[in-house]
This record gives sequence, C-alpha cells and structure tokens, in this order.
Amino acid sequence: MDIDVKKTLRADEQDRADIKVARHKWRIIQKSIDPHRLVFLDESGAATNMTRLRGRAKGGRRCHDRAPGGHWNTTTMISSIRLDGATECMAIRGPTTGVVFREYVREVLSRTLRPGDIVVADNLSAHKDAEARELIEQTGAKYWPLPAYSPDLNPIEQMWSKVKAVLRRLKARTKETLYEALAQALNSITPEDALGWFRACGYLPSQ
Repeated sequence: MDIDVKKTLRADEQDRADIKVARHKWRIIQKSIDPHRLVFLDESGAATNMTRLRGRAKGGRRCHDRAPGGHWNTTTMISSIRLDGATECMAIRGPTTGVVFREYVREVLSRTLRPGDIVVADNLSAHKDAEARELIEQTGAKYWPLPAYSPDLNPIEQMWSKVKAVLRRLKARTKETLYEALAQALNSITPEDALGWFRACGYLPSQ
C-alpha cells in the first residue's frame, strides 16, 4: 500500500555526466581520508524575525505566533565544523564576498588549522579567493573544493539545521540578542551530533 512520505530533494544537475564523475571520485577518496583531518566550511543566514515553523493547537484550530513584519536584521554566519563538533564561526552583516571569506580565514579559521588538515567547502565564488587559499596552505593545511551541487557531502549543512532550530526557538529580536542566540546555538553542537552528521555524509562507516 502506498503512503504519503516527505520528499528528499536533490539537484537535477547531479545527473550531469561531469557532476556524476566528480561525485563518484569524491566517494572513492572520502573512504581513505582520516575524518579527524576534515574541516568543513559553509555559510548560512539568520534574521531577527525567525520563529518556530510548527506549534501545537487544539484540533481544528490554527496555531498563531508573532514575528516582526517589516523591520528586521539579517546576518550571514560563516562557520566550520570538525569531527569532534568544534566550530569556528564569524557573523557579519551582508553577503559573503571574497574579501569577507579571506578575513574569516585570516582572523578566525587559520588560528585553528593544523598541518595535515583538509579544509572542504562548496564552489561559492567567494571560496575561490586566491589569498584565502594561500592563508590556508600557509598553516600546512590543504583546500579541497566539494563537487558542485553536492550539499549532501557536507556535514555542516545538517549543523545549520540544528543551529536554525535553536535560533527559531530563542526568537532573538535585536542584532545583539541574535548574536547571543547564535553563540548559544553553536554551543549546543555536541561531538555526538558531529559524528552522526559525518556518518550520514559517508565519512564514517555506517553503524
């Protein structure tokens, strides 16, 4: 008997021949990498109008909530995550540019990198900043771009889901309280969380 289930969406571009080849090569390589060396990067957004997506109500009644309707602050979060759950985050107003990414690497990420680390990020144009890559390599780490259209290979995508769930629950309504909520959300990330996310993306054997 067929039942309705939630869809899992993926990019159509994953069916392109070149993307298939790149993803297949990555799947082979990832099995031989020490996951403790991997440092995944990504950006996400947060705003002062965030609220929970679901709520409880008596049968047949709507669930109501409140959020700012026209004036709110939007923040871009840039972070990394390791297998032990450690994160290094920077929050800014505005989008991630090459200059912004470079300063994140210079002022935040590079101080935590160790020789032999592998920094992994998607193909956002800002991540292609040559000086940022040079700063990474100066620490003895390497920079590896993910195959295009492959968020399923980046454990930090699942980290952002947890972070945003915490932010929606806390309902920060000013820039200052949003930053405080972000710190609280990042502190909620556990080693067990990271292990599960890395495993789901194929960097650890399935249990």
